[in-house]
Order: sequence, then C-alpha cells, then structure tokens
Amino acid sequence: MFKWLKKKVKEKTDQEYKSGIRRTRNFLKFAMAFKDNHDQLKQDLLSMDTTLAILEMSPNDSKNMDRLLNVDMICRKIFATEYGGDDSKYNKKFDT
Repeated sequence: MFKWLKKKVKEKTDQEYKSGIRRTRNFLKFAMAFKDNHDQLKQDLLSMDTTLAILEMSPNDSKNMDRLLNVDMICRKIFATEYGGDDSKYNKKFDT
C-alpha cells in the first residue's frame, strides 16, 4: 500500500544527495582556483576532494549522507572564513 510513498521518499533523498555532491564539487572548484590559498587550506581542500570522490561512487545511505553533510558544513565554514562569503548565500552561489 505505501510502497509508492517509500519509493518517492527514496527518490527525493537520492536527489538531495546528488545535489549536495554537485554543490560541494562546485565549491571545491571555486576554492581550488585561488592561487594564494595557504598550505593547510590546500591540504584540507584536497582531503575533501578525495572524500567527495568516494561519495560520488558510493550509494546514498545514512553513513554516506552524514559524511556529505560533514563535508558540506566544513565547506560553508571555509567559504565564510577564508573567502569572506556569506553562509546564507552559499547554496545560491554553488547550486547548479
């Protein structure tokens, strides 16, 4: 009876997962384009890039969604602290 609802929720969650990956990938491209990033920031960006590559190949489950949300939160903090961005404009700037 509720299989259609379960399928709909799963599809929506999968869409959000893929959208989060694309948004984070767009931020990483933005951040890596700066030539004057300090060494620790470069290392952090590369680490997140590696994590994101793994998530892109991984299925959407609660563990991977938590990892993605953690990377997203770190990207938002970096955007605000390193690039003077406004956290409230993060999604608008990096969503495709």
